[in-house]
Amino acid sequence: MAYLEILPYLSTTGQQQMALDRWLLTRFCDGLSGDLSDKFSGVAADTVGCLRFYGWQPHALSLGYHQQKFPSHWQDLCGQRGLDLIQRPSGGRAVLHGADLTYALVLRLPEALQRQSRREIYEWLAQVVLYRDWE
Repeated sequence: MAYLEILPYLSTTGQQQMALDRWLLTRFCDGLSGDLSDKFSGVAADTVGCLRFYGWQPHALSLGYHQQKFPSHWQDLCGQRGLDLIQRPSGGRAVLHGADLTYALVLRLPEALQRQSRREIYEWLAQVVLYRDWE
């Protein structure tokens, strides 16, 4: 049986949240490595991924992985408002994070899903998050 590891809720800076997300990607895509490895146990052979929910302290403006250009006034606005300006390891466009609940789901996709469209994979992943009987 495969297991999904669930990390406890964490509210911290955008820099720390994205460092943890990048570490999880490395952990489940390339094996356990990185400077955060001492904070978490190794990946059990039957663990296929990790789900975590988190909050932002302070609020943050996150840019998608491929979003290299953004209006210069965003940097000034973030400084004036006390927002973190960070880049996510995932795609998409800019997202303003405040009191929202954010989740990260990192897992090794079953081989059958690796040939599906992005939309089909997203819908499958959403079902993983919505699944209530994780035990």
